[in-house]
Amino acid sequence: MSHGGDTFGKNIKYDFSVSLNPLPPTDEITEAGIRGLKDSVQYPDIMQRSIKATIAKSEGTSESNVLAGNGASELLLGAVRYVKPKKVLLLEPCYSGYEYVLGSEESSEIIRYGLKEENGFVPTLSDIDDIWHESPELIFLTDPWNPSGKNIPDEVIEKFLERADREGTWVIIDESFLLLSEKSLEKRSISKSEMLRRFPRTIVVTSFTKFLALPGIRMGYIVAEMSVIAGVKSLLPEWNLSIPAEYIMEAGLRKAENRAYLESVIKGIREERLFLTESLRQLGFKVFDSDSCYIYFAGTPGLNEMLTRQGILIREFEGTQFYRIGIKSHEANQYLIRKLEEIKE
Repeated sequence: MSHGGDTFGKNIKYDFSVSLNPLPPTDEITEAGIRGLKDSVQYPDIMQRSIKATIAKSEGTSESNVLAGNGASELLLGAVRYVKPKKVLLLEPCYSGYEYVLGSEESSEIIRYGLKEENGFVPTLSDIDDIWHESPELIFLTDPWNPSGKNIPDEVIEKFLERADREGTWVIIDESFLLLSEKSLEKRSISKSEMLRRFPRTIVVTSFTKFLALPGIRMGYIVAEMSVIAGVKSLLPEWNLSIPAEYIMEAGLRKAENRAYLESVIKGIREERLFLTESLRQLGFKVFDSDSCYIYFAGTPGLNEMLTRQGILIREFEGTQFYRIGIKSHEANQYLIRKLEEIKE
């Protein structure tokens, strides 16, 4: 799946190739960015004292177990370079960024495992034995799964981590879309501090660009065992987080703890996801159930090109008939369905 957001040089009215919070940034977020710009006459805190404290409080762990960075992409790259895996197993379909960061380790062998369509393209307990037949040194898990959008049950994640611990396998859990999924409203069965204590080869990556709908401001963080954090930090630039990004992410973390705001975001996503899912199915597309802010469906060959000519960009899996669309405003979602109806006529 190629990366989304490439609207440059194209006449695009609605970009469904990116998946973001449908609600625009709030005043608190905008004001934090303005304050950050004003304070950018000085260098950022190279020790990340304030943002680390905020992240640690939010995650219920120690400041020594967190590291902020210039978006999830940078942190994924740092994590892979730290682990230096000789054999990596990719559960597909998955985010293309994993293969990109693995390219930084030329000695990494990539093994591909196809997730089952009948399971909605999401890992299940039945996949665990098959996965470790390949003896991978690293696997990626994504919650919710990207591109299908389904949350992985905590029980399944815990079983994966237990098996990985026995086999000496590293696990990178990508939670970039977790705050925009149904699971964001649930109490987790295992805390981050307990996860790191029981499974020290686990690295959890979080992006805040999606939740705050600010993909142009790169911000994210990782949670991992203390020595892992120190090792990843040594592989990144000294100042890898701008002051505006730091201030905005701190405001975003506070926003994520606002239950009323989070419920309003998930409610809006849920309503529009239902509208798009039912509309696509009525048009004859096969749509996979999602818990998040994007939908995965099977379409017709060349659908991306046809929609691009209509001013709409979607995410396509090259060489397949599968596509992913982000959930946007009702007006934008209606526009997409109207154009698909015209194509289907």
